[in-house]
Amino acid sequence: MNISRHHLLGRLLSWLPGKGSTPGNFQRRRSSPGRRRPVPRGSHVLDVLVKSTRQQQLERSQRWRRGLKWGGLIAATVALAASSHQAVARYFWQNPEFQLASSAEIRTNGTLTHDDIMRAAELTETTHIYAVDLRIAREKLEALPNVRHATVERELPGRLVIEIDERLPVMWLSCDQPSLQPFTTNSAQGACLLDEDGHLFVCRELRTELMRLPVLHLRRLPNSQPGVQLNSAAVQTGLDLLTHLRHAFGSRALDVVEIDAPNDWSLVAKFTNDLSVTFGYDELGQQIDRLLKVIDHSSERNLRLGTVNMLPRKNVPVTFLEDAVVPVTAGPPDLNGVTLPVSSRPTAPRPTAASEEAAQLEAILGGGR
Repeated sequence: MNISRHHLLGRLLSWLPGKGSTPGNFQRRRSSPGRRRPVPRGSHVLDVLVKSTRQQQLERSQRWRRGLKWGGLIAATVALAASSHQAVARYFWQNPEFQLASSAEIRTNGTLTHDDIMRAAELTETTHIYAVDLRIAREKLEALPNVRHATVERELPGRLVIEIDERLPVMWLSCDQPSLQPFTTNSAQGACLLDEDGHLFVCRELRTELMRLPVLHLRRLPNSQPGVQLNSAAVQTGLDLLTHLRHAFGSRALDVVEIDAPNDWSLVAKFTNDLSVTFGYDELGQQIDRLLKVIDHSSERNLRLGTVNMLPRKNVPVTFLEDAVVPVTAGPPDLNGVTLPVSSRPTAPRPTAASEEAAQLEAILGGGR
């Protein structure tokens, strides 16, 4: 049997007499703390440290104290969170000062009322300002046909500001096909308004300023859905003509009543003084300049214009309310092709045959009474 030198030496030393030693056992020497006796190579030593009962009790009490400490800390945190939630719910979410009834500010430049805006954004007076989704509210407001742009913002500490940029109406829209009627709030009959860009929207409330707006009359309209922009030549030229006329006649107290589009090349503007002027689609500024000269010249001669056709560049046909059509070829040289009657007073109209027969019949019947 092959026995290593270390094992043989250990057996021999075990038989030596010593204090507290027994045969077959090693005597463990006391070593300084933190220093262990080197273990012989090839041997297996089990170092078991047995704790005393007192030490076990101390460690158990320390664990209890740590458990109580952490348990109290957790309980205090939960209680603080619960009380904070109740305080926030009571003094913040349930605070009437943060509700839209008292903290909402609505600004608009048009006809939409406070209730209309709140209803369109699906908000109520009891809605909390911090419960409002700003993006969704803005998108709902901008979906309205008569709203060009909308902003919804929160101003700290507690205020909701809604600003509406409405499309301001400049004209009513009238049409034959489909049948659209102006000066009404019934969407089934029409009630269509146009802004300066040609966007179509429905009138919700008739007011005095809306009743004074002119009418754009069309023969046919492909799309009459609210919110669309009408890009047809008749609509865009009619709006452009209205802008030019208002700029030209601003100081003359002459308002446009209606702009009619009878065909694809002309527009007829009707004014409050029973004047009707036919315009072409091109060079509106030059046509209006010539019209102003016609009006000034007729005013100097005390003539009341009935119709003026601005389509011809020369020899402009002009009629007067007291006379028939007067196509005069001669005119003052400073009118640039505009022709007016030579006489300063209109001649009295001759009675027609129908009027003479009516007078004779009235005389006969009167003499038979």
